[in-house]
Formats: sequence, C-alpha cells, structure tokens
Amino acid sequence: MVKIKGILLALLIFMTVVAPVGAQMVRWSLKPIYDKIYIDPYAPIIICDSLNYTSLYDFDGKYLATTKDVVNPFVEGMSVITKVETSDITAIMSSEGEMKRLDDYETVYDYPYFSDGYLLVSYDTQQYFVDKEGNAQDFGYFEMAYPFNRGVASCMTYESIERQKNPYYFYVTTDKEPFSFSLNNKPVPPEDVEYLSSMGDYGTAVVVIKGKLYYYEQNGKMLKAILSDDEKHKQLQLGDDVINSLDVVSDTIVLHTHKGKKDDVIFVFDKLNRPLYTQFLTSNKTFKQRAIEEQEITTNFSKEERDGKVGLKYKGELLLAPQFDSIPILLNDYAVVCRNGKYGMLYYDKELSFKLSLNKGNDIAFRHQKYETTARLDLPQSISSSSCRFEFGPETGCALDMTSKENKDSEYGNYVQYDCTLTIPDTLPDEVTTIYYPVNIYYDGIACKPYKLGVRAWHYKYISVDLNESDTEVSKGDVTFTMSISMDKIQGDRDYPFQVTIDAGSRTHSLEKLSEMRYKCNLFSLSEEVNTFTVNITEEGCPPSTFPFEITYTKPVDKRSLEQVVINKKIEAPILVDVDSQPTTSAGGEDTSVQ
Repeated sequence: MVKIKGILLALLIFMTVVAPVGAQMVRWSLKPIYDKIYIDPYAPIIICDSLNYTSLYDFDGKYLATTKDVVNPFVEGMSVITKVETSDITAIMSSEGEMKRLDDYETVYDYPYFSDGYLLVSYDTQQYFVDKEGNAQDFGYFEMAYPFNRGVASCMTYESIERQKNPYYFYVTTDKEPFSFSLNNKPVPPEDVEYLSSMGDYGTAVVVIKGKLYYYEQNGKMLKAILSDDEKHKQLQLGDDVINSLDVVSDTIVLHTHKGKKDDVIFVFDKLNRPLYTQFLTSNKTFKQRAIEEQEITTNFSKEERDGKVGLKYKGELLLAPQFDSIPILLNDYAVVCRNGKYGMLYYDKELSFKLSLNKGNDIAFRHQKYETTARLDLPQSISSSSCRFEFGPETGCALDMTSKENKDSEYGNYVQYDCTLTIPDTLPDEVTTIYYPVNIYYDGIACKPYKLGVRAWHYKYISVDLNESDTEVSKGDVTFTMSISMDKIQGDRDYPFQVTIDAGSRTHSLEKLSEMRYKCNLFSLSEEVNTFTVNITEEGCPPSTFPFEITYTKPVDKRSLEQVVINKKIEAPILVDVDSQPTTSAGGEDTSVQ
C-alpha cells in the first residue's frame, strides 16, 4: 500500500515510543570510611581497618566480626587474634566467622598460625598444642616444642625433669601414635637423640644421635649418616654437647659440628627449627621450602585510567567514569576503591538497574524552538533517591530546571525527576529520527560513565502554505499571485514570529506582506513549460519549513489565444510502506539503547 509522508508521520505518532536509558549498577558493599581495606592472602576474607578497629567480611560481603586486636592471616582456615604489639592471644577465629576466646595463652616463636591442625602456645612457661576448637591436647610431657610440620613436631625434655639434666628430643605425631628411630635395624633409645630438627617441608630432618649427625628421610623412614665433603668422607660429629653447639642468630638456629676452634660444617634452621641449608667446607646443601599458596583471585572488573583518576570497566565495558584515586583490589564482582584517603568496596549487583527517560518515554514532536517536558530517573529501592542526581551538559540541548527537583522513595521503587526544556536540533528532519542527549548520572557518591539518552523525535511543521487561485494574474511572462499561511495551533500555543521568503533561483521576484498571514508574490520573465520556486518559512531557532511549487507557463500562439499559468505544489516522491511490517528508519529503527 502506498502512503504519502504526511500520513506516515501521523501513524508514527502512535506506533513508536522512546527507548529510555537503562543500565546495571554497582552499590557500596562497604562505604568509603575505612583507613585500609585488604584481602587475607590465604583465605576468602576481606579485612577493613579504621579508627583502631578491624572488621572482617567474606567475599560475599557478609559481616563476620569486629575487633580492636590484631587479626593475623588465616592459615588452614583459622586466624589467631592477638593483642596489639604483644604475643597475648585473645581468640581464634575460623574463616566462617566462628570465634573462640582464648585467655592466658601466648604465641611462641612469633608464629601465630595453625600448622597441621594445631597451634603451639605457651601458658605459665609451659607449652601446649591447641586444636581448632581452642582445646589443649595431651601429647605427653615436653619442656619445649616446635610447631607441627608434615604431621610431626620436634619436642625436647630431660631425663631428669627435676634437675633438668640430659636433654633429649623426640617427635610427637598429630595422630598421637608413638614415633621412634631405628639404626642398623635396632630401635634408638629416646635418650640417645640429642638433637632433632623439625621436619623439613619436603620430608628431611637433621638428627644427632650420641654426637653423630644423620639426615632422616620421612618417606623411607631411614636415618642416613651425614659425611664430610673432604677427602676423608667421615661421618660428622659434634665437637661439644648440643647445648654448646647451638646458637640463635637473628631468626635462625645454627648447629656447629665444632665449637671454638674450626667449624667443619654448620647446619642452619629457621626459627621453627626447619632445615634451611648445610654449609660444608667446599659446598652447600639447600633444603627446599614450601611456600603457603596464596589464594587465586579472579575478577570481572578492569581499570580505566585517565587524568590521574581511575574508573571501572565490567567485562571490558566502561561502567564508572574515572573518579577514584586508586583501585587497589579487584575481586570477583567486588572492587576496593580509594578516594580522599578513605577506602570502600563496590559490588556489581546484577539485580540492580536504573532507567532514565525523557517525556515519559513518548516521542517528541518539536513544533517550535523549545519543548518543555520532564526527565526522570527510576531507581531500585535499595538506592535512596535523595542521594541521586543527573545532569545534561550545557550544550546538549536539554536544560534541567534544578529548582524543580522531585525525589521520592516508595515500596514500588524510587525516582528523581526534573522539569526540563529541550531545544530543537539544527538539522532535525520532519521524519521520526533518533536524537541523543549526553547525560551524567550520580548516586550515592558514585559517578556513572557518560550515557547517551536516545529519544525519537521529529520537526512537526505546523505551518502550511496555499495559493489563492482567483488572485493569480499573468501578463507578458510576469505572474502575480497571493499566498495564505495557516497554522495548526493547539490549546495553549502562542503565536511565534516567522519570516517568509521566496527562492526562485536567478529569476527576478518580489514579495509583499499584505497581512500577518497573507502575502503577494511577483515572478518575472517566466520560461515556457515548468518554472520552480520555493516558499521558505523560518522560525527563530528552528530548521526552515520549505514548500516547493511549480509554475507551468504557456505563451499565446496567436492574437486570439491567451497566456496561461498553472501553479501547483510540488509533490515529493511517495514512501512505500508494507502494512504488515514496521517502518524502518522512520519508525525509530536506530539503536536507542545505552551507549
């Protein structure tokens, strides 16, 4: 079916609607009030420090605990909480937030961590192994111990407890099963073990039995003599008793094979008595250390830096304009941000979105330079409207009346609304098209990325021009005619000043204003056949309305015939529209989604 443009435009008024801006949102999981926010290196725990308090949250933002004490890193799913600048233990806490108070215990070796399920503590000069429930377990009597490693812990006691004489070492196991050494297929009496290191991370320990040194290999449960690396290759022996052969140097324990004169070989252990290396005369043996694996962190965020500020992208798309001093942590759908020296944490909430619309989502028919309507931002219930605002740039053609701001929170949702005045774009056609208004949205102290609000609109030409055929005169190729201008006015519309001009190309012409709505026009020296001219009606600030006409001029062929002119409106080519399909570009087929 064939529809001319005027009919098509009338249909589009009813068929099309504006597609408002809508987008996902982030929200504050933790308000930016903290002096520091960091992630525990070994557990899914977020730790916030502020005003001498430490608060803990899990990766889902769930609150776990708050304390004034020091929260040591979570190892084996447990944190040992100690008083500030002391070794005094106040509690132990699981990564699920379960806390158990511990009184009167202290950490030892500056090692506030669980190992193989147990925490080594001291109480009134005596050491104990405490389980994850906070209960001291009975592993037999010992004067001194080191933390468990690979299921065993090195302990020391005396043959004579009362006199503290003849020290010897032994292993206790996490399963409390007896442990003993064998040498030459014979059990080694416990009192013969003069020194026993903690088990190394890869299953090697250093053992001194009756002054002789051995490596113990846990996998094979074997003792292996330690030989010198000189040409004699003799088994190493202590030059003195163990007490006089041991030194504590900084955070290490050093065992000398000779004391005083010349050290043949030295053995170096860390503060937990685990082997680090053996220094022979001409070579060294290093024991590998197993680092505690830090948790792997993934994220959907990335950073956008500009002009010294940092913004956020989500899955590669800009989400928040650069506005933060730094973003030190990106974790799953969380981002720790810093602004003005304070830290907070944002969460990308898939359940939250906003919607911004102009003119209640309806198409806009610009009749004049200005169009008065409303702009509205709809928000989820969890975002208070009092914390929100939006603005259009001063040169975007949309001026908000900031004094008209209306905001409301309700059980159905929240919104912010302004009265606004739109200015018609300079090149807006009289067909429905999409125009864009750049907008900046702010809420809860967060600046979104700049959006473009797509709105379908057209220049509604409410003026028409008609010729008065009875007033048309022609003489010797010159024609005179009158035009009447009519306006399609609506209630409340006022008269707008406009100018009427004629464009007849190089042909001489004149235009005389007879009244406000009536004009007389003269065109001179018409050519035979078709002559064209255009009536232009211009309203301040609007694209011109043009009305093309054709004059067909016929000269007299003899004295009995007369000159003739026929003046008609020039009809533009019709637009073909399939009644079973939607209009294409005229129907607002352009993308009006968030940009």
